[in-house]
Amino acid sequence: MSTSTIALIGGAVAGGGLIYATAHLVPARPDLADVLRRMDASTALGTSEEATGNGLDERVGAKLLGPLKPYVQLPESDLKLLGISRAKHLGIKVLWSLYGLFVFPAFVAVLAAIGVRLPFVVPVGGALALAALFWIHPTRRAKAEAQAARLQFRHAIASYLERVDLARAANASPRAALADTAEVGDGWTYERLRIALDQAQLAGITPWEALRRLGEELDIPELARPADTIEVAGESGGTVRASLQAQAKQLRVALLADAKAEANAASESMYIPLIGLVILMVIFVGFPLGVQLFDA
Repeated sequence: MSTSTIALIGGAVAGGGLIYATAHLVPARPDLADVLRRMDASTALGTSEEATGNGLDERVGAKLLGPLKPYVQLPESDLKLLGISRAKHLGIKVLWSLYGLFVFPAFVAVLAAIGVRLPFVVPVGGALALAALFWIHPTRRAKAEAQAARLQFRHAIASYLERVDLARAANASPRAALADTAEVGDGWTYERLRIALDQAQLAGITPWEALRRLGEELDIPELARPADTIEVAGESGGTVRASLQAQAKQLRVALLADAKAEANAASESMYIPLIGLVILMVIFVGFPLGVQLFDA
C-alpha cells in the first residue's frame, strides 16, 4: 500500500473524527425527550457517585472519582436532576479529553505523511486546546439540559401548589395534601416528588422537610419555599392557603416573564442573518455599479 493511500485513509479517519467531535460541540437545544428518559423513577433512585454500570465511561469514572475528587468540580445538582451519576459524568469528560488529545496529532501526522510539515508547537498546542475543549463540553451540555429540566419542574411545582391549596380547602391535613396531590400527578416531576415523600415516610421525617431537601438537592428554590409555608400549617395548624395561592401566582408570573424574555431573545437573534442578507444584496447590486463608475 502506497504512502498516499495510507495518508488518504488516515486523513479520512481523522477528519471524520473531527467532524463528529465538532458536531457534538456545537451549542444546540438539549433533546428534552432524551433528558426525560434519563429521569424516570429507577434512575432517580439509583443515582449515586459510586454507581457503576457496564459502560466504559462509568467504569473509568468510578476508578478516577476518588483520586480526582479534590481537584474536579462537578455540577452535582445538575447531575442529580438529570439522573446521571458523578462517575459516569467524570468518565465522559476523561474519555472525550483523551480523544481530543490524540486526534489532533494524528491529523498532523497524516499531513506530514503527504508532505505538509508543521511546527512542533502546532500539534502540541492543538492537542491541548482540543482536550481542554472536550473536557469542558460535557459539563456545559449537562448544565443546558438541567436548565431545561428545571424549567419543566417549575411549571410542575406551580401546578402542585395549586392542587395542594385545593386539598387544603377540602380540609385535608398538610401531610395528606402533600402526599395525595403528588399521587394524582403524572410525569417525571411528580414521580420525583412521590419518591421524595415515600423516602421521607420510611426515614421518619416530615414531608415538608423532604420537599425542602429535594429543592436544595436539585437547586430548585421554588420547591423549598412552599415547604417552609406548609411547615407552619403542619406544626401550628395555621391557615396558609393565601400564602400558597400567592406563591403559585408569583411562580406563574415569573415563568411567563421568562418565556417572554426567551421569545424576545429568539426574535432578536433573527436580526443578524437578516442584516447579513441585506448587506449581501447591497454588495451584489452595488458592486457592478461601482466598477462601472470607477472605469468611467
